[in-house]
Amino acid sequence: MANKKRYTTGSRSSSAQKPKQEARFLRLLLALTLVPLVIGGLLILGWALDILLWENATQVYVGILFILASFAASNGLQKHWYAASGWALLAISDMLLLAVVNIFSQIAAIVLGAMGLLLLSMEFYRRWRERSGDQHKPVK
Repeated sequence: MANKKRYTTGSRSSSAQKPKQEARFLRLLLALTLVPLVIGGLLILGWALDILLWENATQVYVGILFILASFAASNGLQKHWYAASGWALLAISDMLLLAVVNIFSQIAAIVLGAMGLLLLSMEFYRRWRERSGDQHKPVK
């Protein structure tokens, strides 16, 4: 009789299920960030195979915009804020290049793109240092 498990209902079980439901919802949202990634890849692949939806090379820029938005959303959901901000700045830069064609918007796009690359570089360097530091620690 001592080995029987008791199943209770109440505040403990509902509070224990809440993080599990949040984790499922987060995994679902992360899976949904693959949709713009696939769309962007298909747009670029279509352009490479001469399946054009637009007259000029706009199809490539839209494909890149979808891919960058997917990366930004995915990193944002995982709470990697520097990476999410960097990808978002690159997406905004791409959108500026796509939407407005004048010298001021192109300069702004270059500045935003450089800021995005800087944020991504900082995040990748931080992760690299974090992981390389773990490899040099003695094993206990």
